[in-house]
Amino acid sequence: MHFDRIARELQMDPIAFRKGNLVKVGQPNPVALKSDWILESCELEQCLDQGAKEIGYYEPRRPADGKKVYGKGFSAALHVTGTSACPDFSSATVTMNEDGTVELLIGSPDLGQGSDTVHSQICADTLGIRYEDVHALSADTDVTSFDMGSYASRQSYVAGNAVKLAAEKVKAHVLDYAAAMSGQLSGNLDTDDGWVVRRENGRRIASIKEVAYYAMYLSPTPMYLCESASYSSLNCPPAFAAHFAEVEVDQETGEVKVLNYVAAHDVGVAVNPRMVEGQVEGCLCQGLGLTLTEDMIYNQDGVLQNCNFTDYKVPRALDMPKSKIIIVDSYEPSGPFGAKSVGEMAVAPVPGAIANAIYDACGIRMKDLPITKDKMLQALKERQ
Repeated sequence: MHFDRIARELQMDPIAFRKGNLVKVGQPNPVALKSDWILESCELEQCLDQGAKEIGYYEPRRPADGKKVYGKGFSAALHVTGTSACPDFSSATVTMNEDGTVELLIGSPDLGQGSDTVHSQICADTLGIRYEDVHALSADTDVTSFDMGSYASRQSYVAGNAVKLAAEKVKAHVLDYAAAMSGQLSGNLDTDDGWVVRRENGRRIASIKEVAYYAMYLSPTPMYLCESASYSSLNCPPAFAAHFAEVEVDQETGEVKVLNYVAAHDVGVAVNPRMVEGQVEGCLCQGLGLTLTEDMIYNQDGVLQNCNFTDYKVPRALDMPKSKIIIVDSYEPSGPFGAKSVGEMAVAPVPGAIANAIYDACGIRMKDLPITKDKMLQALKERQ
């Protein structure tokens, strides 16, 4: 809101004002704890452009309908990918069985965000095997590697890098044993779709299943193909987003409805695009509650008065606006296959986007969350 107000007082386009103040690739990373860490990826400008186009930001606003007025607003934000604090690291263990299937042990728990799926994808892609052949087990502290936990939107990036490093070690063993089986140089070999292949032409040499069996039972130097690795979040590359909202403000009742919402995100490479979309949609629902309805009300004795879902208003499916999730093209060099974060990022811009849209609709800056009907009515009366 503050950026929007500054832009308007300077008689500048709010999007152009944001673009003129963006951090650039090659500049110091704004969220890293050491000044010599630089930003290696940022597609926030694309987020602004694509989001504005999708919602029709520069198109005429809907005309007022009686007491109902309409407006559009946006906000831009960034969030960490891990904390870049010490210690902040993940570790993973990758074991290849004699049939070529893989057991993946990872310490960070899957809280519903789908990290087990993403880690399995990273492991499979690194080894050149099917996703279905990776069996992930997370957060069982009796057997899994140590991990700092699921926080700071760090799983895909920090734990994902640990998985990739461990899988690369196992892959190196696979190529060495495949070379011994075939009388070739391991440097000329690679893996693809369950096979060891010639690097230059893709010719199949042996199945990974055959190589795994050979390594454990037939080789003169048998080996259990199991490796562990750790990764520390050094540069903490931020993810970026621009969110756009279209709202309806009823000046008679104070009700604010979000009619249309667009969320454009730079998450690096989306390892699993559908899960990224799901995370953003879930965060939008949380953000709507934060912005418009959810408020914990205490009496003078400190007792919570609305401790049920009848009085504490959490948005439901029917309360969700029409929405569009955009994943912009991006690549983070330090991330596993170019990935960054998304989890917390998608909540951050929601209040600003809605509040700026309210100002566009009726000229009122709402600075206190949640923006309830009674607060809106009071602000509308004071404006008069």
